Amino acid sequence: MISYFSSIFSPHNLPLLILVLHYYFLSGIAMVEAIRCYSCANDFIVWHWRHFFLKRNYGITASDQSCAKSDYTPEITQLCPSTCFIMYLNGTNRHNGVITVLGTVRGCSSQFLTRDQHSQIGLGPHSRISQISNYLSSEFDMYDIAEHWCFCATDQCNEKSCYNANPYSESTSKRRQHFFDKYFSTGTSNQPTLSLYLVISLLSTTAM
Repeated sequence: MISYFSSIFSPHNLPLLILVLHYYFLSGIAMVEAIRCYSCANDFIVWHWRHFFLKRNYGITASDQSCAKSDYTPEITQLCPSTCFIMYLNGTNRHNGVITVLGTVRGCSSQFLTRDQHSQIGLGPHSRISQISNYLSSEFDMYDIAEHWCFCATDQCNEKSCYNANPYSESTSKRRQHFFDKYFSTGTSNQPTLSLYLVISLLSTTAM
């Protein structure tokens, strides 16, 4: 077995190996180092989970009311291969304009969101009118409810400052976002294994 791989990775095959690695880098298949994200949700989000997320996140075993606090810094964070996110669900009182934070959730994008949910959404803040109003009781009729999302790509970045930061033009962040899109594309999870198999087969043939 050792002699088999020695022939594959011989100097004779070095140009082809470089070409393969270059392809992996350009195609976004190359592995991306995991980052750490805060992961939590308050009662409101947990109670109405299926209206926000199509995935069930088993990393959150209970709600956490401190999730909405600006100084939220738990000791335990979640390893994430994609991007971190934070979402505030705000209700604006139609009568007096007072804004109430109804829900807050933080986590790892690839563990909470499907590809369809995340499509066309880049790093940084994004806001939209929430459809949750259609499923709430009449006591919430006084509110105009909006979702305020923010996606980021550094350790423990899914905090309130994410909405004000502007590091999203950096190449490293763009590569991570590109990798996240690839992560969810059809067949991508099997593509590296298949590609590696084909490469080894090709190299073993040329080594003979």
